[in-house]
Formats: sequence, structure tokens, C-alpha cells
Amino acid sequence: MGRSYDVYDIYDLVEFDQKGGIPTRYGTKEEYIQAIEKAHKVGLEVYADILLNHKMGADEKETITVHRVNEDNRNEIIGDHFIADAMTKITFPGRNGKYSQFIWDYQCFSGIDIVKNGNENQEGIFKIYNEYGTEWNENVSHQFGNYD
Repeated sequence: MGRSYDVYDIYDLVEFDQKGGIPTRYGTKEEYIQAIEKAHKVGLEVYADILLNHKMGADEKETITVHRVNEDNRNEIIGDHFIADAMTKITFPGRNGKYSQFIWDYQCFSGIDIVKNGNENQEGIFKIYNEYGTEWNENVSHQFGNYD
């Protein structure tokens, strides 16, 4: 399940029943492995290009602290921080621990684009407060101030 590079489970190549198990446009896991083997036979190396922290389709909400930032300059804070609910916990129940036991939660992310504040959903760019602080990663594109 995914849109562009925001995926639910990078380990799932339609092997598990997860949120409907939508087939990829690139084929099955077996076809993927066969393609890699054919590439190796003709001397090509194959690299999987994944973005580990681009996720979507969380399984559970968490109550977190965030502040809104200006979408055109993400270094500019808009208003005070506040407590909100966010879909940030990803447990992969359909995979049931196969390949990885890792559970994603808000500690794994620096920002999110939708939160629930009281009964109201708010869309925008929100910086997450977690054990790593409140700063964006400096080693990313500085488009929009910071594109973390």
C-alpha cells in the first residue's frame, strides 16, 4: 500500500494481507526476485531504493506534542505547541513480526501533516516533539527552509 514513496510496509511485496493487500504495479515478490536474478546473470547489480521514514497508513493513534510551522518556511513556528492525536504508530498486524519486529511510533518521525486537535482535524506541517527534540534534520534539502 502506498503512494509514490509514502509506503505502509517496505517489507511487504503483496505477501501479507494488510489493509486490503493492493498488488503493486511492479509484480509479485517472486517476479521481483526473478528479475534480480536475471540482472545478476548479466553482471548488473541491483539496489533497492527505499525511504525508511516516509510512511503512511498508521495502525494506531498516539497523543503527541506538536507545533505548526509555515509550509513555505518550515523553520518558522506558527503559534504555541499543543497536544494532539496523530496516526503515528505502525504495528504491521498482517505481517505478524515476519522479517522485522520493529514497531514505528512518533519517536521515529520529526513531522506530520495531519493531527486531530480536540474534535477537529488540522492539516498542515507539524513538527513533532519527541526524545530527539524539536529540530528538523539539518542533513536534508533546505527547500521550504527544511524538507525533513
